[in-house]
Amino acid sequence: MPVAIQFTETGDPDVLHATEVDDVAPGSNDVVIDHEAIGVNYLDITQRNGAVKVPLPSGLGLDAAGVVSAAGSSVRT
Repeated sequence: MPVAIQFTETGDPDVLHATEVDDVAPGSNDVVIDHEAIGVNYLDITQRNGAVKVPLPSGLGLDAAGVVSAAGSSVRT
């Protein structure tokens, strides 16, 4: 099962938790990417500490690289 680093409240780094998440099937216009590298930068920190508001629960690592593992029926390669 995939794992995501998430937070359900803002605060110090101790609000971060490794959480198992469900596998997702892509919608018709979507792709699923298996992340191989995830960048955590200053924006992620300001979201985690509450300086920049985000809907909760949320996660870190808005910049990522990986391999497309599934594609929806309308996705063209």
